[in-house]
Amino acid sequence: MLCEYFSSGFCRSCNLLGLGLDDAALRAHKAELFLEMVGEAGLDDSVCVEPLYSPLSLFDSRAKARLSVSGPVESPVVGLLDKNFHGIELQSCPLHFREINEIVASVSAIISKYSLVPYDVVSRTGELKSIIINSNTARDSQTLRFVVRSTKLLEQLRSAGEEILVSHPTLKSISANIQPIPHQIPEGPEEILLTDDQLVWEKLGDIEMAFKSRSFSQVTPATMLELYRYVASLVPDGARGMLDLYCGLGGFSLFASSKLNWIAGVEISEVSIECAEISAKRNNFKNIEFHSQGVEDYLDNYSKASPDVVIINPPRRGLSESIISQIVGLCSDRVIYSSCNTETLFRDLGSFVDKYKLKILKPFDMFPLTSHFEVVALLTRK
Repeated sequence: MLCEYFSSGFCRSCNLLGLGLDDAALRAHKAELFLEMVGEAGLDDSVCVEPLYSPLSLFDSRAKARLSVSGPVESPVVGLLDKNFHGIELQSCPLHFREINEIVASVSAIISKYSLVPYDVVSRTGELKSIIINSNTARDSQTLRFVVRSTKLLEQLRSAGEEILVSHPTLKSISANIQPIPHQIPEGPEEILLTDDQLVWEKLGDIEMAFKSRSFSQVTPATMLELYRYVASLVPDGARGMLDLYCGLGGFSLFASSKLNWIAGVEISEVSIECAEISAKRNNFKNIEFHSQGVEDYLDNYSKASPDVVIINPPRRGLSESIISQIVGLCSDRVIYSSCNTETLFRDLGSFVDKYKLKILKPFDMFPLTSHFEVVALLTRK
């Protein structure tokens, strides 16, 4: 497993590359690393820890890139920022789909041509902060977002976007995200379309899922498919209803639909809910309803029948004690917790122990070549 960026010291994001292991040994090491994390968490010895799922290919596996833009407009640097906010070029990361890297190269070439002045963190000058590119698994549809400080560059961005579309006809959407705050916040609330906002379709097994440039999607599609399938397998036959909290694009709901009479998905992002509803209609799933609402507000006003299953997939910060209390109060037979942060996951699991027993932990390699995991925990009511 060789990466020129890592071996040269430019990028250390894929920290497991430093072990110098071949593919098989690296996968085995990561599985052992998760077992060590479980041991350090002090969980009940009766918990079943299932094997790590890892995608067939570690390189060329990531369908999303978020790269900073820095340096002078005459010679911009697209890649990362070091601890001193100096740019590190990262145009050809081997983790990214090749199609993503090709778009990155085109963006780098047009920054100077269209005077898209990069933002400087230290002096707080300039406009273009970063770019975000998403692709579907088939690699025939991508979205491109320019994260900028203000609307000052809109005309240049429109012209630049037209040029990029000529060489990359698979780009379905180009937009400008306005992020005026000087802190390192990835993106702002305002999104301005520079092209028609077309849907990108993702085919996962037999399920077709829609996403737009502003909606959240998992970074490694091969792992995402197995994650959705696995969580659906934890929904027992005979279950009637399910809540899918922090549902995002509705992947868990879509994959579990055939097992349930009703599903309610809850997500604060309006664009994600819009995509989830389009996907449910596309797949002819009539037993799912989606709600664009904060999870705590939704549960505060919940008055329907108690669901047999609750799925939770919160942000990295995990759950608040009040939301955990609300979930426990539903008295569901099963709670399935999917997390991208083992630290907050293990913390939150401790708040369920009075009413629920942790039965299974299943790690997924959503972030290949790093020490991070996506983890699914199954809890059953005592």
